[in-house]
Amino acid sequence: MALTTSSGDSPTDFDRAVTAPSLEDDCAKAAELRGQKKAIEAALEPIDERIMAGCFERGQTSYVIPGWKANIENKTTRTISREKLVARGVDVDLIDGATDVTVSKAFVKFYALKS
Repeated sequence: MALTTSSGDSPTDFDRAVTAPSLEDDCAKAAELRGQKKAIEAALEPIDERIMAGCFERGQTSYVIPGWKANIENKTTRTISREKLVARGVDVDLIDGATDVTVSKAFVKFYALKS
């Protein structure tokens, strides 16, 4: 879909600058929404604890209501400590040769600044 101005011409850089939200506006909106998200997550925390307690009492790992399913996620991750391997005599080149490097998708993370 081609952009056009009110006169029907192709938009100029000036037209785009006037109609596009600024980086400052986008950052402010994102910060506002992330603040709301933190408040919602804080309100959900005790509710999630009650859900987990109720599921454990019933011997369940999930609970279904119309349109939603609550799963109890219990993920375990393992990482190998390079320092511990070197302390046990493993060659650094061997560790580097057996290490896979993956790049994650870039994302924007906002931190609440303390005033």
